[in-house]
Amino acid sequence: MPVISSRPTALRGPVLTYTGDPFRDGLDRTMVHEPDAIVAMADGKITHFGPAGQIAPHLPTGTEIRNCGRDALISAGFVDSHVHFPQTPMIAAYGTQLLAWLEKYTYPTELKFADKEFAKFSEADKERQLEDALMLENPVTEITIAMEVNFFQLNRAEYFVPVAVKIPGSELALARRRGAARTMIDFIGEVKDEYGTTIQNVRDKLDIKLSDDTAAQLAKRPIQYETGFTLLPGKYVIKFLARDSETGRVGTFQAGFTVPNLNREEKRIPISSVVLSSQRVPFNEALYNVQKSDSDKNVNANPLVFDGQKLIPSITRVFSKSREMFVFLQAYERGATTTQPLVAFVTFYRGEVKALETAPLPVTEGLEVRSKAVALRFSLPLDSLATGRYECQVTVLDPAGQKAAFWRAPVVLVP
Repeated sequence: MPVISSRPTALRGPVLTYTGDPFRDGLDRTMVHEPDAIVAMADGKITHFGPAGQIAPHLPTGTEIRNCGRDALISAGFVDSHVHFPQTPMIAAYGTQLLAWLEKYTYPTELKFADKEFAKFSEADKERQLEDALMLENPVTEITIAMEVNFFQLNRAEYFVPVAVKIPGSELALARRRGAARTMIDFIGEVKDEYGTTIQNVRDKLDIKLSDDTAAQLAKRPIQYETGFTLLPGKYVIKFLARDSETGRVGTFQAGFTVPNLNREEKRIPISSVVLSSQRVPFNEALYNVQKSDSDKNVNANPLVFDGQKLIPSITRVFSKSREMFVFLQAYERGATTTQPLVAFVTFYRGEVKALETAPLPVTEGLEVRSKAVALRFSLPLDSLATGRYECQVTVLDPAGQKAAFWRAPVVLVP
């Protein structure tokens, strides 16, 4: 048996951990990121954890502290005990590069199972497959799904909640290898309140082209489906399901989110979600067609669409230095009949050092009559910054009312 040392040791560096189930309770309420923390251990157990400045004075004398550096990430070990049954025939296949291995061994092997079985499904079987996937508490990961949820106030009572669901274009490799010229992606979404009651739902289809002309674009560009919900302030859970109707592969994503009651904000300037992006595309540009549905009305009212251009939210918040970053948010001026002047700016911090700050953006017009929203838009060149991790902060000031609002989130810059 391995011998566990009783000598106290510690690791110092950025730590990522969770206080609950992020799939059930949402990342905002469960994820903990300490940029400079200490994890101390003795006798095979964790004895101390927290910010380095608070933990270090309480460590036993002689504790060896290993500094992992600012670019490291300390987290719990990952235990993965699942198996993909259709892949069992190709276990120990020759280990080429990942994409070549998937194309040559994995996808063809899975295809023998997925397509053969799904092709036999009746319409009732297909509906039952969707119902079963929606009922599962754990996510289904045959299709990778990422999702961005934002909120924008419509009036004193209601909020528009745009939802962007992304699927990597490479996920359609199975359908394309089968020779299909196109496939349909079924989307089902439902929003439940904190008591588990379904408040709203949506069902749509995307018609995806799989021709040679679009294959190269799909390999580099995610497939994005957009919809939206009108909600009252409160805590919600949203779950989305996607299914490739050619292969029967399914993916689900679930997250908690909160729509705040901005009418109660008295000390700070009420603001919407802040959307970071590196891509704006013509609103009608797409590699797919979405069937008309009731959700189209909300999508067309999406504040992320401006002057015929659609702002594509960055879910990963990883940005290339070679492209501009776009920042969008709304500030709300309750009771105003004309725009009350605001000033806003964006700052990048690396640790405690200010790496970049935009010139102040004066806003003196643009008040939307019904929502009392004033749009704030930034376009930031990133080529002057070094690659690495930063904190992006948006500051909004009301000089006359002597109020402010701050928003901050981590971002990563790559070449």
